[in-house]
Amino acid sequence: MIEGMREKFIADICVKLHEIETLQSELTKVAGRGDALRALSFIAHRLSGVAATVGFRDLGDCASAVEAEIMAQDKSPSDLSLLSARIDDLLDHIEDAIIDG
Repeated sequence: MIEGMREKFIADICVKLHEIETLQSELTKVAGRGDALRALSFIAHRLSGVAATVGFRDLGDCASAVEAEIMAQDKSPSDLSLLSARIDDLLDHIEDAIIDG
C-alpha cells in the first residue's frame, strides 16, 4: 500500500516541480505575488504532510520550511531571498526524490 502511495506521490511531484518553478518566477512580479504565495503555501503544506509518510522526510522538512517562510512573509513582508533559497532547496529535494524513486 505504501509503495502505491509512493509511486503516486512521485508522479504528483513531477507535476508540482514545474508548478513550483513557475510560481517562484511569479514572486519577482509585484502583481500576482499574493496569489503565487498562497499557491506555494498550499503546495508546500500538502508536500510536508505526505512526504515523510512515503519515505521522503527531508523533502517534507523542506516543504515545511517553505510554508513557514511564506507565513513569515504574510506577517511581515520582507526580502524574498530567503524564501527563494528555501524554494530552491525544495526543488532540489523534489528532483532527488524523482531520481531515487
